[in-house]
Amino acid sequence: MAASSPTAADLDVPVVIAGAGPVGLLTSILLSRQGVRNLVLEKRERINVLPRARGINVRSVEILTNLDLGARLAAESLPPLWTQRFVYTETMAGEIVGVMPGNM
Repeated sequence: MAASSPTAADLDVPVVIAGAGPVGLLTSILLSRQGVRNLVLEKRERINVLPRARGINVRSVEILTNLDLGARLAAESLPPLWTQRFVYTETMAGEIVGVMPGNM
C-alpha cells in the first residue's frame, strides 16, 4: 500500500490562518519572517481575477512601507486622476447612487 500525502489534519503548526485575503496573506508573511510556522486555509479554489477591494487605508500603507513594499505599492497603484473620488452605482453602467472623496 502506497503512503498517502499528508493532509492539513496531519500537520502540526502553531498558527492556522483562515482566509488567503490581504490580511491572511500578510499575517502569514509576517509570522514566517519571525520563524513561526503557519498554515493558510482558503475556501476558494482559485484566485479572483477581479479586484474585491475599493481602496487601501493609510494604516495598511504604513505597514506595507515598513515591509519595504512602499515603492512596489506605488508602482502598482492607479494614477491620482482615477482615485479622486469613489462613485457608487447599483450596476456597472447604472445610475450614480453616491459619490465620496477618494483621498480622505
